[in-house]
Amino acid sequence: MACCEKNGILTYAFYIVGLPGETEQSTLDMIRFALALNTNAASFFMASPFHDTKLERWVEKHPLSHANDLVHLTSCIPSV
Repeated sequence: MACCEKNGILTYAFYIVGLPGETEQSTLDMIRFALALNTNAASFFMASPFHDTKLERWVEKHPLSHANDLVHLTSCIPSV
């Protein structure tokens, strides 16, 4: 990071929240890590269980949300 900052290069980081095995503690650890990196920007996204993927099959067995439509699993609309 120091090299990027020294040379005027902006840094961005992207994080995915809601993956299998994630806990409240691991999410907090990720947020602390993101803050410690001190990037110019950071974006957090909910994991999206796209059709016919391992993540979709996992979500079917372990519901993460009360919402039944995928529009609620975007970074634009809060998941419930």
